[in-house]
Amino acid sequence: MYQKHRVLEYKIVVAADTAFRVAFTVADNTITVFFISDVLIKAHFCKLLAKTDLLD
Repeated sequence: MYQKHRVLEYKIVVAADTAFRVAFTVADNTITVFFISDVLIKAHFCKLLAKTDLLD
C-alpha cells in the first residue's frame, strides 16, 4: 500500500534499448507514479521497492 492505495506496477518500454518499471496508484481517475527504476525483472523491482520507506 502507498498512502492507503493499492500499488500497481508496469514495465514501460521507451525504445528498443530503453525501458523502466514504475510503481503507481490509481485513485479518483488519477494515476500517481511514485517510484521509477531501471530494474526490469518484476521480482527484483518489488524487492527494491520494499527496501524503501515509501510503502505503508
